[in-house]
Amino acid sequence: YYNDKKLLIWDFRTYDETEVSASFSPTTEIREHTAGIRGLAFHPTKENLLLSGGGTADKTIKLRRLGRKSVSLLFSYVTDSQVTNLIWGISNPTRFLASFGFSGNKLVLFQIHKRIPSVLAEYNGHTDRILFLAAGPRGRVVSSGADEALRFWNIFKFRSPLEERALLEKRKIRRERWETRQNLR
Repeated sequence: YYNDKKLLIWDFRTYDETEVSASFSPTTEIREHTAGIRGLAFHPTKENLLLSGGGTADKTIKLRRLGRKSVSLLFSYVTDSQVTNLIWGISNPTRFLASFGFSGNKLVLFQIHKRIPSVLAEYNGHTDRILFLAAGPRGRVVSSGADEALRFWNIFKFRSPLEERALLEKRKIRRERWETRQNLR
């Protein structure tokens, strides 16, 4: 078993299905992680954004913009544990969830603002490293770990379009009240 720590990307738009060929090779090779790459997640609405997470010797989460001719690193976030999985929030695509193994054994919800990730919440419950993570309908997440436990989480708060409109209206009213108070000063 050999881990080359590479992130290889193929452009299947250039792939010809009629020609079965072993010569179809990656268009991009990235060697920025210092350990095995454990988590990968493409952005749900911006297909050129890719999150990757490194294993025990790396402990970083990296966000990249994939271009046709180049790849740019948008951020590299150092964590305290190996990254085991990554998923984007569907209802709020500026958020992503990371699961961790040695030694954190937790889930962490991040918010990205101006290319800087910040921790919004931590979820504990596993007693050993988290191995798998999956997003389900309506913002639910399931995780399983080396502790042989399945844990269900309601992390990404799903809102119906009606609930979303009501929330936006509340925010608008609050903003108007705040602006009125500012003008009275």
